[in-house]
Amino acid sequence: MEELIVEVIEEITPDAVDLIVIEIERHGGHQGKRHAHLVIVTIDTHPKQLRPGRYLISVLKRALGVDPSYELEQLQAGKLVPLSDDAHIHIKGGESFVSHVRSGASS
Repeated sequence: MEELIVEVIEEITPDAVDLIVIEIERHGGHQGKRHAHLVIVTIDTHPKQLRPGRYLISVLKRALGVDPSYELEQLQAGKLVPLSDDAHIHIKGGESFVSHVRSGASS
């Protein structure tokens, strides 16, 4: 009989993200230490440790320290793919992101 493997994905809520960021800072997330419950992603060429799970893009921006008014794009197969603030993403580790001022708006 085949064994069915089910992956449980934690939903990272806006209420929890601030606690996660504090937890990472307390445990030296930026001093090169690796913690089993965290994964590494890259934001603007800088490694950042996060808790794996499902993030609303606006919440992921907060976790990554990205200005909420900036656009976030994910590097996929050598191309930058824009991420809508109201979309979700499953962070597993190894993802690469670029943030920048939104373009196309006139003042």
